[in-house]
Amino acid sequence: SSNRRLEGLPGHLRLSKKNGEDSNEGRRNKSAVRYEVVYGELMRVSAEDADVLLTISNDTWFGSSIGPLQHMQIAQMRALENGRALVRSTNNGVTAIVDHRGRLIASLPQFEAGVLRGAFEVMEGRTPYNRFGDFWLVGLSLVVLLAMVVRFGAYRMRRRD
Repeated sequence: SSNRRLEGLPGHLRLSKKNGEDSNEGRRNKSAVRYEVVYGELMRVSAEDADVLLTISNDTWFGSSIGPLQHMQIAQMRALENGRALVRSTNNGVTAIVDHRGRLIASLPQFEAGVLRGAFEVMEGRTPYNRFGDFWLVGLSLVVLLAMVVRFGAYRMRRRD
């Protein structure tokens, strides 16, 4: 059976669900172009209604540095944060399929032309990070700051006595 394109994907990316179904009609995706995957909040908001995350990047400007590998690790983190599989296509970086836990399922080496084939699970639901973002961290920081101010104030009051 032939694979059908996932809605909204460039023609060179064809995906199948891991559960054996080869129809992806009606699946929603969030595409991140170039370096957008680095911005967690942008990806979080965009991924709220996505079944799969897609990122297409030209990593040429990284050269032979560790940049493409770091860019891949950041993409893995976005998959984990949002609980969604991520498909990454690059011209000379790391092309890969990442599962919803941020683990590499399949990848192509840098600087080598190739076709990556693999499968992934389409997940439902939202992770705590996808639901609340960085808000909890800001709230926790404010609580800690307030506790420090109160404690410092109490310390100064005791020193005066």
